[in-house]
Amino acid sequence: MNFVQPGGLAVATVELPSGSYPGTDFASAFFNVNVNRGVSEQECGHFAFVDSHNVNGGPVATEKVKIGSTDMETTSNFSASAMTQTETQYYHSYQNGGCYEYVLSVGTAGYGVKDDVEPVNRDEVFATLEKILATVKINPVEQEHVAEQAASSTASGKE
Repeated sequence: MNFVQPGGLAVATVELPSGSYPGTDFASAFFNVNVNRGVSEQECGHFAFVDSHNVNGGPVATEKVKIGSTDMETTSNFSASAMTQTETQYYHSYQNGGCYEYVLSVGTAGYGVKDDVEPVNRDEVFATLEKILATVKINPVEQEHVAEQAASSTASGKE
């Protein structure tokens, strides 16, 4: 999770089948939904990861996007080794008293491992994951109910 405060909870995960892109270096792809009710609306637009290219350890660059009718902040992360590569996109939106995080990730087995393997079209895989993101609907709840839940969780020591 890429929240600026601890306390996030996983809500849902959707994984693409491992054989979705035969003949390519595709290893995995998933879509996660997380929520953190301990993050303020202002904090929700920020991410925990720091920019590794920033010598001062500043926050990662973000971009405002609109997915369907929802305004979101987004950033991405890429990690690689000789055998694997992972690209992950993070989206945050504040709704119903909580910060919702949507994680889209594509992993590969590392191009060049086998001669007959082509690199997967990452844009195509992300387009599939983005279609899932575009279908997500957060049902509105009454703010009083959200406040009652937050008060109850705090009183019982749960988050």
